[in-house]
Amino acid sequence: MKDAEGYQQILFVLERMGAYRKKRKGTLKAYKKDICGLVKKSHPFEAGLLKDFHISFDRLYEMVSEGRNDALHQGAVARIMTSHSVQLSMMLEDTLMAVTNSQRIGDYMVRNPVCAYEWQPISLIRQIMLGHSFSHIPFFWQKKWHVVSDLDVARIHQNHKGKDKEGKLASTLECCIKSKVIEPQEARTISPDEPVCEVLKCAGDQGCTGRKGWPVLVTRNDCKELLGIVTPYDLM
Repeated sequence: MKDAEGYQQILFVLERMGAYRKKRKGTLKAYKKDICGLVKKSHPFEAGLLKDFHISFDRLYEMVSEGRNDALHQGAVARIMTSHSVQLSMMLEDTLMAVTNSQRIGDYMVRNPVCAYEWQPISLIRQIMLGHSFSHIPFFWQKKWHVVSDLDVARIHQNHKGKDKEGKLASTLECCIKSKVIEPQEARTISPDEPVCEVLKCAGDQGCTGRKGWPVLVTRNDCKELLGIVTPYDLM
């Protein structure tokens, strides 16, 4: 979504899906009937709901196909093309998840999440979180998975000045935990086969491990091996 030229990857997916369903190679135009027919079976907007707020998949598909043939993908043109492609891909993703009827949290999680480590300085963890727009980052501490929040890091960054600030940012995560500058949140861990409904139910329950809320870590082998991470964004 950050790349104004990123729509090309979405077009490649459409081409591969079209070729797979038709059992032969063709053009985006040739694939339209088959792909749009698939989406109409399960997507609520195609049934006429909220049509004043959402562009139909048919129309989005046409605009994306026509936009690809435009040689002037620059500036505002490229951004509009990307916006339409992202909307198209989200509707297509909704359709695929409905078709597979998946209820496993393992099918929604972000795989191979970036982790923090106790030996890393807070300055590096801050940089990682800013670079990826993370609100939480997981780390393994005392044989359990925890998360550091953006609020923890922001407090260190804003509540200290001058050399004191530099010293705190240079401190390792381990030192900050031991000195209670950071109080890590113990994360809730689940198996990849856990149903989505149970995760959503427990995520808002203060009785669950850790504070009320997110994220949830997907693990195996007695919670030691981290497979993925799930946030509300991944389930919307």
